[in-house]
Formats: sequence, C-alpha cells, structure tokens
Amino acid sequence: MLLAALQAAGQTTTVKGRVIDGATGEAMPYVNVIFKGTSIGASTNFDGYYTLTATQKVDSISVSFLGFV
Repeated sequence: MLLAALQAAGQTTTVKGRVIDGATGEAMPYVNVIFKGTSIGASTNFDGYYTLTATQKVDSISVSFLGFV
C-alpha cells in the first residue's frame, strides 16, 4: 500500500494520499485511514484518495481494510 507524506502547517497536521494494492497497483476504495491513537479518520474514495486533518500532535497513521490480507 502506498501512503502519502505528512505535511505540518503550524498547529495543524494534514495528510493526503492514495491507497493502492501493492501487487496490482489498483486503487483501493473504502479503506479506513486514521491517525493512530486518535478517533480522527476517514475512508478512501472510489479512486483510493483520502485526506486527514488534525489540530493535535500526531506522528503516524493506521490503514485497515476488512478482508484484505
């Protein structure tokens, strides 16, 4: 899975990216992406893109997709 870089702007952290299948390169829609240790999260859209924004300090994300190994 491919994840985007973390960008910090003042007190706000924004992460934008795309989740793809590493084997096929196809976009993965409806994947859950959250800031680890928080309840701030989003799902990828049909093309695998997501955006997360937090005003608290975060340093990693967690990605999950039910039924994907």
